[in-house]
Amino acid sequence: MVDMRVKIGNVTLANPIMPASGCFSTDLAQVIDLNRLGALVAKTVSREFRAGNPPPRVSEVEGGMINSIGLPTKGIEYFLSLQVPDYKRFTPPLVGSISATTIEDFEAMARDVSASEIDVLEVNISCPTRDPKGGNFALHEEHTFNVMSLIRRTTDKPIWCKLSPNAGNVVARSTSTVSGPRSATSSAASRGLASSRSSCAWSISAPRR
Repeated sequence: MVDMRVKIGNVTLANPIMPASGCFSTDLAQVIDLNRLGALVAKTVSREFRAGNPPPRVSEVEGGMINSIGLPTKGIEYFLSLQVPDYKRFTPPLVGSISATTIEDFEAMARDVSASEIDVLEVNISCPTRDPKGGNFALHEEHTFNVMSLIRRTTDKPIWCKLSPNAGNVVARSTSTVSGPRSATSSAASRGLASSRSSCAWSISAPRR
């Protein structure tokens, strides 16, 4: 049998297959064996309940689709009390994904979520539909460095940072996240535009990197 194990920092996965955050739930256990995955990635959670963006949220385009979901979430208490135990029924490592609007809340979210049974902390500083004006941490090298440095001092859990391909110099942003030994980086969706009667920030669905 082929050995498909991969190591990301100090995290060893049975294989490199994992769902992108927000594209997966444990309900899929009804049709596939989730224990065959390399990791389970929970949907990004913020401290408070978020309804997400108003519809329309999805638009078909030639060759695919673009979406404007807006990070809906039931909040951190729901995630810690219900979702984490639900995910831990399965054997792959659990990646908990967090989002916040301030550096201070990112620090608090990292501390609170890291205290749970998650195995990896994903820091989502990049979702282009969180703020239609484009105001996210991943667009600024200094902001990326500041928030990741603070989180690195807050938790001993492995840290994966979700960057943005819309930042221009993605290499510089990536370098800002990996000055410590526990960080890895991934890429979120690219910005897109769907013509409609109302203006909205859309993002192109892209595979996890």
